Amino acid sequence: PPTLISVGHVEQRPTARWTLPTGVESQLIEIATDPALSTDGAFIGDNLVLFDLLSAAQTSWRSSDHRLKTGVTYYVHMNAIDWPCFFIFECPVREWSNVLTLRIPNAAPVLQSRRWSVSRTRRSGTARLQVCDDAGDFRVIVGQQRLRGGKVVARETTVVSSSLRASGCGALSAAWPIPGKLIATGDLYRVTFAVVDEFGRRSRTISGESRWGS
Repeated sequence: PPTLISVGHVEQRPTARWTLPTGVESQLIEIATDPALSTDGAFIGDNLVLFDLLSAAQTSWRSSDHRLKTGVTYYVHMNAIDWPCFFIFECPVREWSNVLTLRIPNAAPVLQSRRWSVSRTRRSGTARLQVCDDAGDFRVIVGQQRLRGGKVVARETTVVSSSLRASGCGALSAAWPIPGKLIATGDLYRVTFAVVDEFGRRSRTISGESRWGS
């Protein structure tokens, strides 16, 4: 059988390298979320996330369009055909390589503030944020505090759920209620924002302050 030497990724697009014995031709490569095999040696179809046809002499590969998710363990192997055959009914002999695992570390999301504002009359706040992360769900944690004389006298936390359809950066509009306990003339109102992705990685916290007028 062929020997899978290494697997990796370039910007979440998987890569692989392997060696071929003499007379053996590459056929296809598979990536799955579970190492379970069917009777023919392929990964079970329900777990398959990607397969690609290979040229006969190919010994390295990089996906051109498929991006894998971070924080997920993937299993990779490739298939080759063994030539020549001595008996026609034995041809072709398909051989599967060893299986290697691939896991792309999950990077923390990046949160950037564009603008935010609060309304005393409506008792609500709004913010325009930019979130940079892998595709998937995330939560924006909105923390609120009222300070008097430098001390926190009241606090509240609100969670806003959203998602990115594709890896990269996207704009988010967040709104949250402001309880009456957080509003008092002359006191300082502080709001903080942080993003937590679906794997639990948290961004740095950004904050802003405004003093309540009459």
